[in-house]
Amino acid sequence: MMATQRRQSRGTLLRAAWEVAAYYRAHDAYGSESRACRALQRRCPGFTVRQCQNAFRRAVALYDTAVALVARHADALWGQMEVAADGCLDYGDLVDEIRRRCPGFPVSVYRAALGWVFFWHHLK
Repeated sequence: MMATQRRQSRGTLLRAAWEVAAYYRAHDAYGSESRACRALQRRCPGFTVRQCQNAFRRAVALYDTAVALVARHADALWGQMEVAADGCLDYGDLVDEIRRRCPGFPVSVYRAALGWVFFWHHLK
């Protein structure tokens, strides 16, 4: 790591890992886990190969958990869509549940995961 380059935070790594995992799962992107991990390393220089692999695997687990939670609560989320004038859904209890199942991510990542999965699997 160069002296002028700041080390990125763990939250930055996990946020980027979520994005890579979402494309990996939903779009069958990257072709393999090792290629997806290399993409994550390019996004987050300064982290070791092992750190990127662990973050990616955790993010894939987050994606899979979000898919299962949103599927179980899809009817309620659809109901919110019908009454939400601004289209913003309240994921409150789901955020709490996904945090318990997949701890350590920034709260914004949990909300993004639930919203993205609801859109990708139920709205599009």
